[in-house]
Amino acid sequence: MDTAENAETMGKEERKQQVLQILNESGLALTPYVLFRNAKMRGSTFERRTLSNYLAELVDEGRVEKIEQEEETNLYRITEKGRESLSTS
Repeated sequence: MDTAENAETMGKEERKQQVLQILNESGLALTPYVLFRNAKMRGSTFERRTLSNYLAELVDEGRVEKIEQEEETNLYRITEKGRESLSTS
C-alpha cells in the first residue's frame, strides 16, 4: 500500500502518530503550516483545521510542547513522552 492509500485508511491515532513522526524526524520546533505541508507531502488527507485539533490534543496529552511566540505563529515540538509513544506504536 503506498503512502496516499495508507493515509486514507489511517485512524485518528495513526494520523497523530504521523504528526509526531514529522516532529521527531525533524528534531525542530515547527509551525502548524510546516507540519501540515510535510504531512501532505507524505500523503495525508486531513485538513489544516484537523491538524490544529490534533496538535491541541497532543499538547493536552503531554506528547507535544507548544512554544508560544509573541508576534509569530506558535511552534510545536515533540516531548520525551511523545518520543516514547512512537517507540511503543
